[in-house]
Amino acid sequence: MEKLLIASLQNNDTTFFLHCLPDLKYKYGFTISVESTLELYNMVNRKNLIDKVNILLKDAQSQYFKNNTQAYSLYNIMNKAFDLDQKYRDYYALFRFNEWNNDLINKSLDSMLYQVDLINFLIIEQYCTLHNGFINNFDFGNGSYERVQLIFAHVLRHKNSDYTKMFELLNNYAVKAYRENKISSDIFRLLDALIFKEYGFQYFGFVENAQVNKNLIVNIKGPYYK
Repeated sequence: MEKLLIASLQNNDTTFFLHCLPDLKYKYGFTISVESTLELYNMVNRKNLIDKVNILLKDAQSQYFKNNTQAYSLYNIMNKAFDLDQKYRDYYALFRFNEWNNDLINKSLDSMLYQVDLINFLIIEQYCTLHNGFINNFDFGNGSYERVQLIFAHVLRHKNSDYTKMFELLNNYAVKAYRENKISSDIFRLLDALIFKEYGFQYFGFVENAQVNKNLIVNIKGPYYK
């Protein structure tokens, strides 16, 4: 569908393009952004359609949330978790890297940041367990999947953090969402890359030239799983 939309703009068929967008957003969570659809995003900008596109996508998402209160509730939770993450990181940077800092302040800030990251992860874990599914852009609005990845990355960056629950969550729920084409493989690549950097091995096989730890059985195997 993305290729079809690009072709329609290449042929100056903006009527078809604008007609398709709301349905794609409503049914499949389709969005246009620098991160996910760069070529299409650039074409929309060149043709000065960005304002119309944003209105159509926002209206379609509002209609979806109106008919799916569970998705709307989770979307709000993810926004709040992300806002909390960013707010405390700003606060952390303010005191951690200036002339006021000392060992006690640094330890307190590190502890505070870990608690925020842990709370955000527990929110995600609670949802996945209750609803037997993984958070994704298709069901819960643009940016949800990217925010989950950010939260996971922040938890893993705490030295000696327990990543076992995160691994189980991905293995049980994210793999299912991946096979349903609701998420990309980005989150598996992220976990493998961060664990490899910290501990020298990976689980899912998405990092080249990295040893695979086979102590835990995985439900998905990347191109470098050997």
